[in-house]
Amino acid sequence: MDHYQLLGVPKNCDRNTLHRAFRELSKKYHPDRFAESERADAEKKYKQVVVAFNTLKDPRLRARYDRKLKAPTTRQTSSLNEDPLVLARKYFETGITRSGSGQHEAAVECFKRANHYKEDAETYFRLAVAESNVTRLHRDSVAHFQKAIGMKPGVMKYHTEFIKALRTFGLNTRAKVALDKAFEQFPQNSELLEIGRELDPKRYKSGFLGGLFNR
Repeated sequence: MDHYQLLGVPKNCDRNTLHRAFRELSKKYHPDRFAESERADAEKKYKQVVVAFNTLKDPRLRARYDRKLKAPTTRQTSSLNEDPLVLARKYFETGITRSGSGQHEAAVECFKRANHYKEDAETYFRLAVAESNVTRLHRDSVAHFQKAIGMKPGVMKYHTEFIKALRTFGLNTRAKVALDKAFEQFPQNSELLEIGRELDPKRYKSGFLGGLFNR
């Protein structure tokens, strides 16, 4: 069953029709409406509905999807029906490979696709790191670092890499603000202290306690 059939809309449907169909089906299959024994099946159906809607509401993704429908191959047909979580993992792993080989822009596209199928803090973090290596994407990188930290503020590497990226971008004032926020999560972390000494030597010259008193 393709996305149009799943949502019960014609292939030439407009945006309003698409949204109306999604609202009805998302209510119908929302897992919270089902008993425990039926919830797993409902959740799977609900995710399929979400993926279908997210694909068709985006003009670019919809055009690409329509092209696949017109000339489907065995591989494409399999992909269209694949579990969103599986697709998210595939794109994430491909993004890691692309990043490792220095193909940063290709990695960016992979991580974006992974987040399309399942938003995840680690994926946003990897996306931000990849974007930090592409000059025109530095603004997006900042936003995605913040997204990752917002989703999981207790992950140390998200903070340290964000601060380092801000320094690389020449945004030292913002880096200092980010460092202060990181210290709120990790108040006695030696790595953050070392970054602080590099970023603001006068403030952190006396060690961690000295840094506190000089704030």
